[in-house]
Amino acid sequence: MKNIFRNWLGINEDVHHIAADMNMLHERTEGIALQVFEIFHAMPFAAGAIAMTAKDAAKLTQPNGIQANSLTAILMGILLHARQGQSLMQVTGELPEDVRTALVKRGFRVEDTEGTGGKTIHILWT
Repeated sequence: MKNIFRNWLGINEDVHHIAADMNMLHERTEGIALQVFEIFHAMPFAAGAIAMTAKDAAKLTQPNGIQANSLTAILMGILLHARQGQSLMQVTGELPEDVRTALVKRGFRVEDTEGTGGKTIHILWT
């Protein structure tokens, strides 16, 4: 009986249209998030963009793109946090050992903490 009223009122069709709209908005939001991510990763090189050569572009090329928790991504995050006056950054997920080693060599402190929310990694600088 409930489905008869829903069909008669057109509610089932509305639900399908709303779901399609939500999926479209989700895809657009993901696209915008990727574009913002790309912009922030390109910002440090903006000053040299006018004089860029093919050799310079080849030096900057990351074959697999910028991966989460890679050295490039972490350093960009540190730059953005530092520009906002912060002196630490919290990282979710695993931090590869080569990234951890590179950060420590550059003078950053990398600390693992475990709490009720799980394991987190803090990168500190002064």
